[in-house]
Amino acid sequence: MKGKFLTLVMALCGILCLAAGCGEPPHEHAFTQKVTTEAFIASDATCTTKAKYYYSCECGAKDALTFEYGDVLEHNYIDYVSNNDATCTEDGTETATCDRAGCNEKHTRTQNNTALSHNYGTPTYTWSDDECTATRICANDNTHVETESVSATLTTETQPTYFATGSGSLEAAFTNPAFETQTKSVVLPMKDALLSFDGAIINGYEIIYVVSSETTSVNFTDIISVPEDCSFAILDPYYDPIENNDTANLWQLYQGNNDGYKLRITADGNDGYDIIYPLTIHRIYEITVYYYDSTIGETLYSETITSAQEYVPNAEHVNTLAGYTFNRFVDYYFNDYQVTTLYGDTYIYVDRTPKTYTITFDENAGDMAGTTTEITFNSIPQLRIPERPGCTFLGWQVNGAQITDRYGNGYYDARWNIDSDQTVYAIWDYNHYYIDYRLDGGKNSSDNITHYYAYDEGPFVLSPATRDDVSVVTSYETAVFKAEDGSSEKLAGIDYYTNSKIRVNRTATKYTFDGWYTDENFENVVTELNFTFGTIVLYAKWIEQDPVEEVAEVDWLVVNENNEYDPDGEYLLMGTYPQTIKSSDVAIDTTLNGSNGWNVGSDGSLYKAISASPYNSEYSPRTYYFSDNTKIVKGQTYYFKLEPMRWRIINNPKTGGWAMLMADKAIDSNIYDLQKEPGYENSFLREFFLTNFYGMHFAQSTKDLMVTNPIYNDRGSTKEDGWKYPFGFEDVWDSNPFLGKALNDPIYAYSASELTSDSLGFSTKFTTKDEKRTVKPTDYALAKGAAARTADDQYKGNVSWWTRTPYPLTDNGNTAVMTVSADGSLAMEDRYSYAFGLTRPDSSGYGIVPSVRLNIKSF
Repeated sequence: MKGKFLTLVMALCGILCLAAGCGEPPHEHAFTQKVTTEAFIASDATCTTKAKYYYSCECGAKDALTFEYGDVLEHNYIDYVSNNDATCTEDGTETATCDRAGCNEKHTRTQNNTALSHNYGTPTYTWSDDECTATRICANDNTHVETESVSATLTTETQPTYFATGSGSLEAAFTNPAFETQTKSVVLPMKDALLSFDGAIINGYEIIYVVSSETTSVNFTDIISVPEDCSFAILDPYYDPIENNDTANLWQLYQGNNDGYKLRITADGNDGYDIIYPLTIHRIYEITVYYYDSTIGETLYSETITSAQEYVPNAEHVNTLAGYTFNRFVDYYFNDYQVTTLYGDTYIYVDRTPKTYTITFDENAGDMAGTTTEITFNSIPQLRIPERPGCTFLGWQVNGAQITDRYGNGYYDARWNIDSDQTVYAIWDYNHYYIDYRLDGGKNSSDNITHYYAYDEGPFVLSPATRDDVSVVTSYETAVFKAEDGSSEKLAGIDYYTNSKIRVNRTATKYTFDGWYTDENFENVVTELNFTFGTIVLYAKWIEQDPVEEVAEVDWLVVNENNEYDPDGEYLLMGTYPQTIKSSDVAIDTTLNGSNGWNVGSDGSLYKAISASPYNSEYSPRTYYFSDNTKIVKGQTYYFKLEPMRWRIINNPKTGGWAMLMADKAIDSNIYDLQKEPGYENSFLREFFLTNFYGMHFAQSTKDLMVTNPIYNDRGSTKEDGWKYPFGFEDVWDSNPFLGKALNDPIYAYSASELTSDSLGFSTKFTTKDEKRTVKPTDYALAKGAAARTADDQYKGNVSWWTRTPYPLTDNGNTAVMTVSADGSLAMEDRYSYAFGLTRPDSSGYGIVPSVRLNIKSF
C-alpha cells in the first residue's frame, strides 16, 4: 500500500514538474524528518499527553504519520473550595479542580489551612463566700473554656466584738497569669456570746428550746454555756429578771408555748450593753401541716404530726390531684422549700401547673358547632358567644350544669374542674317573632296567626281580611247665604245675616279586600306565610268602591286641630264672622255690594270691607302684618272673608253640664267702655256681644241652644288667697260699686274667676302663664287695632284680651278692668298697682274673645 502511495506521489510530482516546465524527472519524497515547528504540529500537549507533530520530507511536504515530542503540561488548579474550616486545634482543608483543555479526567488537589489561634475574651469573676472563680471563653470556639477557683485570704481591718460587727477584705490570687487578683470588702459578724445551749436550736439570735409534754421545770444554769468574760440572765416578761446565780430557782413552764422570754448575755466591760436573744420555749405536741396552693387559695391536703421534728414534704399527697402537674414545694416567697424543724402549725406551699384540656362545641352550637378550643383546669371559663339564626344564646353547660352566662363569662363558682377533654353544650332560647298586619282600617281574620317561634315551619295559608268601616271625607264651605226674601241669588242689600249655615260635603267610600302584600307599594302579593327570623310585615290592599256623596247644612261642626271633621275633635265650628284677609286671586263684584260693607267675591263668599286702623303706641311704634305677610297700612281698605268661627270646647257635655265654649281667636278689637266705667253690665263690650254680634252671626237654631242662666261678677272673681294686693284693696273691695248684678246673657266675656277654675281646666293661679288662656287675633282683629305681641319669644303673635271682671279703685284713683296677658297670665309677680293686668276701660289694642254655653248632651 505504501509503495502504491509513493508511486502516486511521484507521478504527481512528475506531472507538476512537466507542467512547470522544470524539465526534470519528478522528486520522490522521503518522510524521515522530525520537525517540531508550529507548521507541523498535529495536537497540543495536555496535562495527560505530549504534543504530536507530522513527519516531513526535506522538500517540506508533511506525512500523515505523527510522533510525540516534549513533556506533558502541569495541572491548572482553580476554585478552591473549603472542606472544613480551621479551628483553634486543627488545620482546615480545601480542594481545587484542574481546568486544562484535554484533561480527560477531573484532577483535584487538596491543601491544608493553618489552624487558628485561641481568642479568649475578657475574664469574668464570681465570688462565693470566701472563694472566687475566674472564667474566660474562646471566641473562636465557645467550648474552649479556661477557669480557676481559689480560696481568698482574709485581712481583718476592724475586729468584731459581742456588740458590733468588724470589717475586712478578701483577696483572691490566681496562678493563671491571664487572671487578675480580685479583692472584696466583707463585714465580720459579731462574736457569738452564746457558745452552747443543750437541747436548743441556735439560729443567729433566735433560740428555740423544746421540752417534752411532761416537763414542768428547767434549770437554765445547767444547760446554758457562755464565754468566761460574759454572764447571762433569763428575762421573764411577768417577773423580775432571774440572775444566773439563782441556781436553786427552777423555771416553771406554763402549759403550751411560751414565747415571751428573753436570754440576756452581759459581757465584762461592755459599758452596760447587753445581747438579747429571743427565747422561744416549745412544748412537744401535735401540730398540723397544711399543703396550700396560694394561686387558687385552697388547702390541698393536711396532716397532723408531732412538733419539734424535721419535716420532709411528701409529694404523693398532692401530685396525684386531678387537673394539675406537680412542680415543687416552695416557701411563702416562692423559693425552694428547705427542710426544717416544725414547732407549730405550718403552711407548705405547693407549686403546681394546671393542665390544659380540649373542649369541643356541640353540633347545636350554631356557627361554633364542631370547633374546639383549649381551657385550663380550675380556671373561670371565658368562651365566645355563638350565633344561630332564630335563637338567643343563654350560656354554655357541661354535664347538665351551666358554666357561663349569656355573654360567655364563666361563673366564679363554676370553675373548670373537669380533668379530661369534654363536649360543651350551648343553651338556647328560641326567639319569638310577630306578624305585623298593616290593616289600614280593616279587621284581620281570627284564622291568621299573629306570632311564631324560630322552630315553627311554614308555609301558612293566609285568610283574607275584612273591612266594614266606611271612609268619610268631610269638607265644608263658609256659609249658605240667603237674602231676606229667601232667595240665594239676591245678595244685594244684605244688612245682617241670621240664617247662616255651615255647608258640609260628605263623601262615603267602602272597600273590598285585594290581597296581602309584603311591601307598602303593593307589588309583591303573597297567599301563604313563609317564616323567617324576624318580624314579618304584611300589608292589606283595599279597592275603593264607587263613593257615595251627600251634602248637608248644619249649625255647628266638631273638628280637630287641622279643621277636619272629627267627632272626637277639640274644637267646634259655629256661627260666622269676617276673619281672613281676601286672597289676591279673589275679585270683588262691586255690582253686588251690600250695605254695611258686605260684598260678594268671585269665589261666591261674602266679604266685609273696612278701612284699617292698626294699633300704634306713641311709646313703641309697631308694624303689623296679615297672615299672608301683607303689611297693614292705616286708612287702606281691606276685604275680610266671612268664615265659620272656631270655638275651643272648654267643657264637653259628655262629662256633665253644658258645653262651655271660648272663641279660639280674638275675633275683634275695641275698647272696654267709652265712659271709662269698669262695670260689665253697662259696658260697650257687653253691648257688642248682645246686638250686632249675636244678631247677625248665628243661625236661629244655634241661638236656641245658647244657655241664658245668670253670670256673676262677685268678689271671688279676682280675689286669690295668699296674694299681696294693691294699696287699699281690702278696704274698698266689699263696697266695689262695679260688681253689678247677675246677668242672663247668651254671649259674654269670661270672668277672672272662670279663667282660674280647675274644673274648666285652667290654672288656679293668676300668675301662671297658662297656654289654655292664650289667643291670637284674626286678620280682621289686627285691622281693627288688636295689639299682637311682637317680642321674639314663644308668645309672639298672641294678643291680650278683655275679661268681664271690674276691679276696685286703685291707689291712683283710676278705675280698671282685669285682662289676660299675651302669655296667658292674669297677674305678674312682685307688682302692686297693676299687678292683675289691670287696664283702664278706655284702653285700645285689646282683643275681644266671646264665650257661650250650649244646652246639648254631646257633640
